[in-house]
Amino acid sequence: MRIDKQFIANATTRYMNTMFGGYFGNASPKHNHWYDFGYPVDITFSQYYTMYRRNGIARAGIQRPVQKTWRDHPVMRTAGENSDKETLAEKAVREAFDRVRFWEKLKDLDEKSRVHNYAGLIIRVADDKDLKEPLEKVTSGLNGLIELIPVYSEQLIPLKFDDVQTSLTYGQPLSFTFTESAVGLNNGAGRNVEVHASRVHIWSEDSTIYGKPALEAGFNDLITIEKVMGAGGEGFWKEAKSAPILNIDKDASMEGLAKMLGTTVEGLPDKMDEVVGDWQQGFDQLLMVQGMDAKKLTMKLPQPEQFIAGPMQSFAASMPIPMKILLGSQTGERASTEDGKEWCETIQGRRTNFVLPNVMRIIQTLVDAGIMPDEDWTPDWSDLSEASGSEKTAKGKDMATINKEFLGTGEIVFTAAEIREEMGYKPLNEADRLTDDIDDEDKEAAEE
Repeated sequence: MRIDKQFIANATTRYMNTMFGGYFGNASPKHNHWYDFGYPVDITFSQYYTMYRRNGIARAGIQRPVQKTWRDHPVMRTAGENSDKETLAEKAVREAFDRVRFWEKLKDLDEKSRVHNYAGLIIRVADDKDLKEPLEKVTSGLNGLIELIPVYSEQLIPLKFDDVQTSLTYGQPLSFTFTESAVGLNNGAGRNVEVHASRVHIWSEDSTIYGKPALEAGFNDLITIEKVMGAGGEGFWKEAKSAPILNIDKDASMEGLAKMLGTTVEGLPDKMDEVVGDWQQGFDQLLMVQGMDAKKLTMKLPQPEQFIAGPMQSFAASMPIPMKILLGSQTGERASTEDGKEWCETIQGRRTNFVLPNVMRIIQTLVDAGIMPDEDWTPDWSDLSEASGSEKTAKGKDMATINKEFLGTGEIVFTAAEIREEMGYKPLNEADRLTDDIDDEDKEAAEE
C-alpha cells in the first residue's frame, strides 16, 4: 500500500500544533503570545463586564475619566444680552432636568459606554405611543419628559437595520431590542421591548454601535495583573500555612497510630489526610502525629512589585491615565502637580471633543421633539484646565514682586488691572478705588 508522504506531513503538523500551540502550522515561527500567555483572542461583553466589576484597576480605569469629566454639571444657557442672569426658559429646563436627574443619567451613560462598544440612552416621553414607534412631537413640552434610561450595549441589541442606500441612516439600526435583565438582574425581571432608533441616543467613541471598549488595549495587562496578584496571594498563604512533610520513624507503630486516630492500618492514609486537612483550616489547630516528624515546607517568594509594575504602567498608558491618578497616589509633590495639570488638560479635551458633542445631540433631539424650547442652547461648563484659586493668588503675588523689583527703574511691568485679572478679580472702577469695601463677586473669587 502506497503511503502519501504529504498526508503524513500534514497530519503531523496538525498534531504538533495541537500539542505545542504557536510553534507549528501557520502560526508565528517564534511565538504565539496570546495562546501561550492565556490572553483571549476575541473578548466578549461578559469578559469586559466581569473585569470592570471584579478588578479594582480596571474599575479605576473606567471610572477615573468619568468622575473627573462630571466633577460638576453644565448649565444650559440661551444666547442673549442678559446671559449672566437665568431666563425663564433656562429655569424651566434646569428644573425639568433636575426632576429626571438628567446630568446624573448622562454620567452613568458615559461610564457604561466605556465598558463595551457603546451604551444607549432610551428617552421616554409622554406622546401616547409605543416605544417601537418613531419619536415625533410632544405637546406637553418639558412636562412630557418622563424618564432617561442609560443601558449597556448588551441590554440594547440592534434589531433592524436600514438597507436603503439612498437613506441618511443607511447601515444604521432602525430599532433595538431592550432587554433590561440582560445585565444585573439575575431573576429575569425587567422590561423587554422593541425601541425605535429615534428614541435612543448611542453614546460611544464614534457615536455608533461600533465604538471601541476603553479596556480593550489594556485587557492583556489586566489579565497579567490578576495572575501576579492571585499567584502572590496564594503563594503567601501557602507559605504561611503549607502542608507538612511527615517523616515516619522506623520504630513507629502503625497499629498504635491507627488506634490513636480511631481507624485501622488500612485506613490510616485517608485518616492522616483528614487530620492534616483539619489542621490546615486554621492557624490555631494542633497537629498530633505519633511516631512521625512533621516539618514545614519552606518557600522563598519574590516580592510581586517588580512583576506587577510593568503591566500596571502599560495599562495606565492604554487609558491614558497617569499612574498616580489611576492609583490615587499623591506621593511626590512636583510629580503629582505635573500629572494633575496634564490630567486636567486631558479631561478638558475629553469634555470638549467627546462629551459636549454628545450632549448637544441629545439636546437637539429634545428640541426637535418639542420638549425643550427652540432656542440657541449652549452648555455653560467650568474649565478644568483653569488655575485654582491658590494658583491665581500665587501668580498675582509673583507679578507684584516683579513690579517691586523694577520700582527703581521707573518701569511698571504689570498694571493693577492685569494683576487683579490674573487673580480672578474684576478691574476696579473709579468709585471702587475710593473705598475699602470688596464686592460680593470679588469675595467669591477670592474664596475659590
